[in-house]
Amino acid sequence: MREMIEHEGIVLSVNDSKVIVRIIKQSACSGCHAKGVCTSVDQSEILLEVSHEAGNLHPGQKVVLEGRTEMGMKAVLYAFVIPLGLIMTMLFISAAYIPNEILSAVFTLLIVVPYYWGLYLKRDRLKRKFSFRIKTSQ
Repeated sequence: MREMIEHEGIVLSVNDSKVIVRIIKQSACSGCHAKGVCTSVDQSEILLEVSHEAGNLHPGQKVVLEGRTEMGMKAVLYAFVIPLGLIMTMLFISAAYIPNEILSAVFTLLIVVPYYWGLYLKRDRLKRKFSFRIKTSQ
């Protein structure tokens, strides 16, 4: 059996086949009893567009978004690991062939621009690969 990631959220809007769900992402310390006086509380709001055909959802309803664990691992790979590998590779190549360190650093950092642009162009394919399933919460 595959492990699943679950996030609680609130439905913001419902279209014919798309549902917009708001998730409050919290750090581990945000559930602490001292969060009111602590300054390190980390919260952010995420809006997700989820494909959903059933008409039983309405704005304001609490739902649970469910996804496969390997989706999270692939997202980390695409967003952080591959760009880091590109940067490190380009750093060694540019340091060997470009004597000016500032110019070498600029070329190194610019290598991720076409990579992220390519991810942006493939966003529709990635949306299908990284999809959540909606479960209504009790």
